[in-house]
Amino acid sequence: MWRAVATGHVRHADAVRVHAGLRHGFTAGVDVARLAGHRWFKNYKSALEGRGAVTRAVMKRVQTDKTVYLGEWTPQLAEALRTIYRATCIFPMGAVAKPLEPTELRPTSDHTRTGLNAATDLEGLRHSLNAYSEIAWFLQLDHFMRVSDVEAAFPMLPYHPDVWPFVMFRFYASNEATNMGLFCHLFGDFGAAGMPGTFKLFFVDVVVNMARSLNVLTLPMSVYVDDCSLIGPCAVEVDTEMTAFQQWAESVCGVSFKVIKDRVAATTQLALGFWWDSTTLTRELEERKLLQYMDMLAEYATRESASLPPTAVETGDFGSGGVLRHAGCPQLTPVAWNRESNPVPIWQLGLQVRQLLDSSAQTHGAKLCSCVYCSGPGPRRTLFRGGLSLGHVGDLPL
Repeated sequence: MWRAVATGHVRHADAVRVHAGLRHGFTAGVDVARLAGHRWFKNYKSALEGRGAVTRAVMKRVQTDKTVYLGEWTPQLAEALRTIYRATCIFPMGAVAKPLEPTELRPTSDHTRTGLNAATDLEGLRHSLNAYSEIAWFLQLDHFMRVSDVEAAFPMLPYHPDVWPFVMFRFYASNEATNMGLFCHLFGDFGAAGMPGTFKLFFVDVVVNMARSLNVLTLPMSVYVDDCSLIGPCAVEVDTEMTAFQQWAESVCGVSFKVIKDRVAATTQLALGFWWDSTTLTRELEERKLLQYMDMLAEYATRESASLPPTAVETGDFGSGGVLRHAGCPQLTPVAWNRESNPVPIWQLGLQVRQLLDSSAQTHGAKLCSCVYCSGPGPRRTLFRGGLSLGHVGDLPL
């Protein structure tokens, strides 16, 4: 790392922060002085209903020393916590399905409910996710892209001991257990507001740039949280370099990748929820996600009432029209923007959605969200769709 600093590939300030974090633990921006009292919550229904899968996931962390089991939850243990610590948090845990592993669930931590996220200072951790624009710039005509995911990205970063009392939770230690036990995360989890920025600092700003300083990485690579997209003009070169980077990252930095999710170099590649096609320089929303969005819109169209905050939480980036704007789908964007910046009455929204769904089903269907993405230099190719010329790719803005 310090060699990369000397060559100018890694900023000295970033190296100092990562060095301190790896040695003493990362605070992930949490200001523990802003947390007071003992805030303990029960788990969500999704975690309780998936008890077996959640227990396996929790105990896997325990076995790899990412989480520590503190013992069975009893009144005596509760009193001990109040005596030892001036403030503690027991967050409510939920669970979401893993798309490629149907029988497994990923536990989620609601640190917003406990106030941990409100006590997080994101100064120095805020960053822009430019992966869509970066892929559009580098994935030029007939180029290849390989996609790889970092294995257990956040759990590879240790928490600072000051944070430990505020990342505890209760759950069953085995399928036979009748009472819940108390656990404490020693390493990062999913739900802390400062973790994405902390991982970006570690992986993108330091590890990736270390690899570039040694010429392990020479091709452009876009990183979206833990999704890595390596791009180049030759498939063999792209695959070889990604494999070399994976081996180097694991042996030198302890960063491993999910082999099950690796997708070899191709001109048509699925990345960030879109199918990118460098032979036509177009991208298209993944059909599965498009159908989910359409179903969601249909559900909202039937609601008698809906408040903005829950809607925004449920739809995520879709609620602000972000995904749809990236997909080049102006038909859906006005509906999303109306509900965010100037919410319309629910009956009016329902009418707009019904009209939109009818029109979409009759005309575009699953091809609704498709657009030309090219914004970088390189050769241009005239595109035709449905007998209509779309012009030269290089002339079309995002």
